[in-house]
Amino acid sequence: MPYCRYCDKEYPEPFEECPVCHHLLLPARPQWRPYDPAGPLVEVATVHGPLPAEVVRGKLEVNGIPAVIQHESAGGIYGVIVDGLGAEHILVPADLATEAREVLDLPDELDEEDELDEAEDIDKD
Repeated sequence: MPYCRYCDKEYPEPFEECPVCHHLLLPARPQWRPYDPAGPLVEVATVHGPLPAEVVRGKLEVNGIPAVIQHESAGGIYGVIVDGLGAEHILVPADLATEAREVLDLPDELDEEDELDEAEDIDKD
């Protein structure tokens, strides 16, 4: 059942966007790995800009690891994302930090060579 992580609600199957907050819905409610909710958060990655930060958070959440994005505000105000401005810090529970780093070290589904091989196969057809 589609799930909105912002509103913490599930919606019937035809919905793709949350009718309340208008965020895209996840395919299902994530099954979080066990962790201490009162424990500290640790940084596992730093990226520049909100879009890459959401991609990293999504990759972690799909693997059952809750993540929080801590924003550096000056970069957003000035529109600059260099030299530490605009940095987005990805934080996870300390209990899951090692697993989170392993998930982030996994290669993407397709690398450039696979994409080139698929393009060549299409050209041959």
